[in-house]
Formats: sequence, C-alpha cells, structure tokens
Amino acid sequence: MNFRIETKEAFRIVGKSCPLSKVLEENFARIPHEWDIALENGTLDNNE
Repeated sequence: MNFRIETKEAFRIVGKSCPLSKVLEENFARIPHEWDIALENGTLDNNE
C-alpha cells in the first residue's frame, strides 16, 4: 500500500445518526428516507 502524510488546515466534519436494524433490508429502506428528510428540512442542500 502506498501512502503519504499531508498537513492540512483544520476542518469540521458533521454527521447525523439514525437508528438502524440488524435486518439489512430494513436499512435499505431507512437510509434513503433519512436523506429525503435532510433535503426537505434544509439540513442538506440539494445543490451541493
């Protein structure tokens, strides 16, 4: 594996949590729903 170490300015990482199931198929329905909510309430800008 090739790698390199870089120095960068500070930046912010933001996340959102949501409960997920142990049943993978349920998560396939849940996660797109969470994206839709984020677009609707302005958490995520559709133009980004």
